[in-house]
Amino acid sequence: MPRVLSYLPPWLSRGQPGFELFAQPQKSPRKVANGTSNDETPTARRSVAHRGNEIFVASGNELRWASLATLKDQGASITNAYRTLKLNVSGQISQIILSPNEDYMAICTSHTVHIAVLPDSHHLAAADNTPLKLKTFHLGPTVHVLDHAALASVLWHPLGHHGRCLVTVTTDANVRLWEFNKDNRVSFSEPELAIDLKKLATGVNSMDDFRASRINDKTGYSPDSFELEVASACFGSPSSRSGGRGWSPMTLWVAMKAGDIYALCPLLPRKWQYITDRETPLYLHSLEIQVQAKSADDEDNTPDSAYTQQSEWLEALDFALEEDRLTGDRVELYTRPSRPGPVPKLQGPFYLDPEIDSDADFEITDILVLEPPVENPVMPADEDMFEEMPAHEDSPALPVICITTSAGLLHVCLNFESVEGHWLPRERKPASTLKFTTDPASPTSFFISHEFGVFHVSLSPWLPALQDELLSLEAQEHTTELRIDALMSSSTGTVQQLIDYGNDAYLHPTNSANNFFTSCIAIASPSLGHFVLSTTGPIPHAVILEPPTSSLTHIDASSPTDTNIPFTYPPETLETPQPWPVYQPPPSLFSQSTIPSFLVREAHARHRQTLQSEIRLSTATLELLGKAHREIAAETQRLGVAASSLFTRCQWLQNELRDQIRKAGDVAGIVDEVTGGDEGGYDAVGAEAQGKVGKERIEERLEGVRAKQRKLIERTEKVRAKLGSESGRRVVSEKERAWFAEVEKLKATILDQDAEDLDPEEAKLLPARRLQAVKELKDEYVALAKELQSELKDRVDEGERRVIGEQEFRVPSGYRENKVRVVMELLAREEAMVEGVVGRLRRLNGANA
Repeated sequence: MPRVLSYLPPWLSRGQPGFELFAQPQKSPRKVANGTSNDETPTARRSVAHRGNEIFVASGNELRWASLATLKDQGASITNAYRTLKLNVSGQISQIILSPNEDYMAICTSHTVHIAVLPDSHHLAAADNTPLKLKTFHLGPTVHVLDHAALASVLWHPLGHHGRCLVTVTTDANVRLWEFNKDNRVSFSEPELAIDLKKLATGVNSMDDFRASRINDKTGYSPDSFELEVASACFGSPSSRSGGRGWSPMTLWVAMKAGDIYALCPLLPRKWQYITDRETPLYLHSLEIQVQAKSADDEDNTPDSAYTQQSEWLEALDFALEEDRLTGDRVELYTRPSRPGPVPKLQGPFYLDPEIDSDADFEITDILVLEPPVENPVMPADEDMFEEMPAHEDSPALPVICITTSAGLLHVCLNFESVEGHWLPRERKPASTLKFTTDPASPTSFFISHEFGVFHVSLSPWLPALQDELLSLEAQEHTTELRIDALMSSSTGTVQQLIDYGNDAYLHPTNSANNFFTSCIAIASPSLGHFVLSTTGPIPHAVILEPPTSSLTHIDASSPTDTNIPFTYPPETLETPQPWPVYQPPPSLFSQSTIPSFLVREAHARHRQTLQSEIRLSTATLELLGKAHREIAAETQRLGVAASSLFTRCQWLQNELRDQIRKAGDVAGIVDEVTGGDEGGYDAVGAEAQGKVGKERIEERLEGVRAKQRKLIERTEKVRAKLGSESGRRVVSEKERAWFAEVEKLKATILDQDAEDLDPEEAKLLPARRLQAVKELKDEYVALAKELQSELKDRVDEGERRVIGEQEFRVPSGYRENKVRVVMELLAREEAMVEGVVGRLRRLNGANA
């Protein structure tokens, strides 16, 4: 999970030019028949988009542009925080979406779609900061109007040619694919492909009419109108630049409010492209290998089988390799085949295990599919044609489908059987309040925007382990399901609330002008860092997260000459300041009073005189005073809540200040104890008066530690030199193996281990046998010497030593002593040699172990 470094930066706080970027126009609350205000349910809007460090903010029916990097660098010194972009759009803008090439923007209201041509960054950042009118085109002037169904999702196709392909999905389950050209206005009026999912769900063959309904078409009652009410839609791969191949970039996932999930594959424009750096059709080969491998194992070879249709579709696929003149990228350009047909089959509803309770009072609000490139992509048979594609180390190996519900629940589903191209269909229902935003720092993390705040969800704790389990070469088929069940039952994702809209009651949208929250955007750039931005009405909220690749700098003590002490602190043990959300003053303290507008609204001809004259007791005066009382009471109530929240925040601040002072005192005491500063406050005598405190004491301790460290390093180097290796066991050479064999042979020879296999004459020559013979001779001579000494002693006592020596033994005493001394020297030399060999063998065995 990312660690929050700070919250809303100062250059976006109130009073700064950057704060005015998100200001919303003042609107009167909508009145109902009884004259009271009608508070709407909070809804999510995608009214903030970015192009690098540039940010676009929709305010009412106009668009604002600003550079976050410029706002951060210049701060309060900038005169104009943003530039207004005039649009020919009527109504409240609900979402703005940039095209893949970032040269077009889809501007959507609840029912209409406009395509705006965006100027480049240099043109927008010109010194002339006057409002700039953008060239816009109304997309679908006869279908996307107020008389028709509202928009559920507006998506740019990942494989659109030159990034000029838009897919619109309405709540009545109509999918329209638009290929437009700004030089041809007709392309904005008629879609390239229009599909009614309700018709597609009950279709029998590809010749049926699946076209979406038009203005004059008569539509009767159908149960599918309720079952197939669309909540949201998304593509399986965000763009062709992300490296996704196979069927995922051309798969449209559709979530219904009732809880069902469907897929359209392949949903393609007439011309589509894939960005590559190869000279051969990599995307086409990735599809062909999958289809050919499964088609060979398919026992059903009928013309209507899925793999037969896929093979036919691939054979009719036209391919060309060209260079995009706008971006300079090399692209694989394909033309959509006419067979089996442009309309794919509606796949679904997919089975969810465990199944979502359809009887519960909630609706699906949004859907997100995570499918980054796999670690080992499918390659052609000729491996020399392509190099191995790089893969993200945190990338999952299977599609992960995430859905949110209006009850605030997140469901994460794994698609073990990937969706493939099929032709011909079926469908049902989902909703809208929670919105997904992908995390640019990690492909297994994302953000969820809710009316109470922004949440960060990470699947990293269990998804890599599951990937390793599924891709393990040692996995056995009969135990795979058991291991997956055990892994899934003990693993959960991590959820962290980064932004809390509900710290104060006044931050909840309560009026029609500010009754929305913006789906957050996440930016990862060197100038801004890991930056997450969202708004509630006119108030921006932001957090700056710790980059996932950052880590604390450790002191390297690998060099023996380094005098620094190698301290290594894990990040969680370091005391870092706890970031606190920036206090947002209540909007009611800055909003205009409603009393002047009330007087203007109520100044009718019959009341104008009453307002300017003395108060007279009458029914009209009582009615006017009652209305004014209700207006003033509502305004004073808002001011009272704001003042109460301000008082509560001041109390929190006092308590926090006391806590910080207490912590600072504790830290100061620990520092004095370490430095010895607490020992200098009393009068010491004798040796204590000469004690070192403060800096001198710390330096003395550090010098002692450094000396001890140097001794340890010297001992380590000696042991390392003796072992012959610093990092484990090294490879043994052939000469060393031969030497080891010779040592083992010598060991066996000395220890008499193989004597049974030798002749008796050869066994007598072994050192062990020779040593045994010498020991026996030694024992014999020692025993004889002791016997002679005892006899000589007895006879000397009797006075007969010389006579007995001459008559019986006739051996000179000097000669006997010399012989015994020679024998003893030989025995001592043999014992030393045997002990030396045994000691060397023991050392060799210890080194090899």
